[in-house]
Amino acid sequence: MAVTISVPHFKETSDGPNVKNFSASLESMLEIKDMPYYIVKGNTVKEMIDLSTSQAKGTSYNKELSTALGVSDYHIELHAYDFDTHKDWSESDFILGDLSGYTNEELLQRYEDTISSFANVGVVDIVPLGHYSTVLSELVYEIPSIVVYVNADSNQLYSTVAEGITDIIAYYEDRKTA
Repeated sequence: MAVTISVPHFKETSDGPNVKNFSASLESMLEIKDMPYYIVKGNTVKEMIDLSTSQAKGTSYNKELSTALGVSDYHIELHAYDFDTHKDWSESDFILGDLSGYTNEELLQRYEDTISSFANVGVVDIVPLGHYSTVLSELVYEIPSIVVYVNADSNQLYSTVAEGITDIIAYYEDRKTA
């Protein structure tokens, strides 16, 4: 079972939070645990082409994402925030997005339970706009997807939470092969 990780806003901007360090921690844990994965990283700044929206259609990001989802059983969409960009999320180290009617509730609960063992986690309702890769995963490829917002100011928790996420992936891999 392979997991696809999409990071639409991977390209850094001078004034915005970035998810690069968490992405690197997650990749490292997946490699340590010898788990197959694909990572699709946005290669333009959000202000030019917002790859988390339908603007991604026809881009190299979209082509890579479609290819990865075609051979994956599971998808994670990563975004970054900080206290300046989302003051209402300031109490949380991580935020999970619930795409009503599509997000697998068991998966969402497992993420919430696992992350809350190490960090403050919140769950928010999200809409398809701004979560292109999750919508593509859920609606077109019918692959379970989870949206994880990472607080850029909580970097001391990255490796622990990344390890927890790889444990969740392993759990679902074991269930699929059993």
